[in-house]
Amino acid sequence: MQKKKDIDMADLVGEKKTKITQDYEFIKEIGSGAFSKVYKARHKTTKVIRCVKKLSKKDLTEDEKLKLVEEVSI
Repeated sequence: MQKKKDIDMADLVGEKKTKITQDYEFIKEIGSGAFSKVYKARHKTTKVIRCVKKLSKKDLTEDEKLKLVEEVSI
């Protein structure tokens, strides 16, 4: 039986300065919304499978940015 590798949450969750595509391999789109698409993805280092929400913020209005912050706060 293989021992599970300890995962540092700081490597997986939070604001990143790099593009998310550098950390994750996107396997399949599983949903979409007004601001984003949700993918099944594999972390390139740890191989952990998870859902990743990929946002595009560049074309958002101020009102849409506020709604996005509210969504993330939930």
